Amino acid sequence: MFVNTSAFKKLIKKSWSQEGLTMGATDTEIFLTGGAWVIRVDKKKIPNKVKAAIVELTGELPAAGEVFTCYKKEATQYEVAENEYWNITERFWSATVELVATKVRYTDGIRDYHILQEAKSKKCILVDNFFTELIDYSAIEDREDIPAGPVMEHPAAGLIYWSNDVMSLAVGRISVQASAIQTELAAFLEHMEMRELPAVK
Repeated sequence: MFVNTSAFKKLIKKSWSQEGLTMGATDTEIFLTGGAWVIRVDKKKIPNKVKAAIVELTGELPAAGEVFTCYKKEATQYEVAENEYWNITERFWSATVELVATKVRYTDGIRDYHILQEAKSKKCILVDNFFTELIDYSAIEDREDIPAGPVMEHPAAGLIYWSNDVMSLAVGRISVQASAIQTELAAFLEHMEMRELPAVK
């Protein structure tokens, strides 16, 4: 898996303690989501340390066909079926908008942003910096492919995808609102638009 284990633990714990951590399984995959992100991973290739992090928090892994949501202060809720929103590997393969992960970051004192850039149009896309820090190529195991991405299905899409032969990751992009708080951020993005921003190597 191309995720940093420490960051992964923080990610699932945050969802578990706030909006709820939803997990499910098919015959071949386990998927997890916390609202603004989704991860699908091959059951046979999920690292033991990642399994341990999930079980430590929730007490169990889902069985095939099972979907449930765990909360810190509420009882586990069992879901009826898998949601189309979670089919991120299929969506990854239909994505046509290539993005570049740039070296540019921005902070407003409350939140840290990472700027991605559409490869062709040079339009800037924002994601929470935590999500891109979650991606860790040094965590890739032997004979695991380098992930492809980031990509989007279309310019107005709300999710950004990365995927390889072991797992897929989708994270929500951040929309900039026309508010007093985000005026400076909007101006910064406008300044960055159409430039060839340096890419992360």
